[in-house]
Amino acid sequence: TRVGASFHDSGVYTIRPDGTDLFQVIGNRQNRTYRNPRWAPGSAHLAVSRERLRDNELHVGVVAADGAGGITIVTGDLSSPWATSWAWRATGSAPDPDPEPDPEPDPDSESPAVLAVVSYSGSGGPNQDRHLHVTVALEDDEGDAVSGTSVSATVTHDGGAVHSFTGTTGSNGAATFTWNNAPAGCYSVQIDTVDGAPWSGATQDDGHCK
Repeated sequence: TRVGASFHDSGVYTIRPDGTDLFQVIGNRQNRTYRNPRWAPGSAHLAVSRERLRDNELHVGVVAADGAGGITIVTGDLSSPWATSWAWRATGSAPDPDPEPDPEPDPDSESPAVLAVVSYSGSGGPNQDRHLHVTVALEDDEGDAVSGTSVSATVTHDGGAVHSFTGTTGSNGAATFTWNNAPAGCYSVQIDTVDGAPWSGATQDDGHCK
């Protein structure tokens, strides 16, 4: 007999009722938190919540009790006060005793779409804003960094000045461009091309004023 437990900063675990044999079923990852485990009948699987911190979406997924095979998301976004409570329900149909094997993955199928997230920082001068640093971070639809990808971007100043940059994302999925002696005003970024990853065309950019 085992008990399901979750810890806010680390993920979902099982443990024996006497407090021994703690086992991590699934661990939290960047932008994703797993909580609220519920045992399936037969104790072979658990249902868990997955909160995607990037957009505050809440989903329910199913994971094997031994952690094998990762998580399968089975709901859409459930963001609401009641979404931390759910239960397994019998459907009236028994499992197929001789199921068809899962098909081989299609190598030509579309990969998860990539989102470009833009952020700004400054350096130099009395206010540490003389030079403008623009960071473009690429992440897939699971919130994981996309490294080794060439990014071309255009940074536009509201006075009409334009700088174009090209760089390659590092292990953290980010490429940073610098506009030296950037004039005061407001800036926006347009991603022109993303080579080496299936960019969705989506860009998260709140702009920046100095």
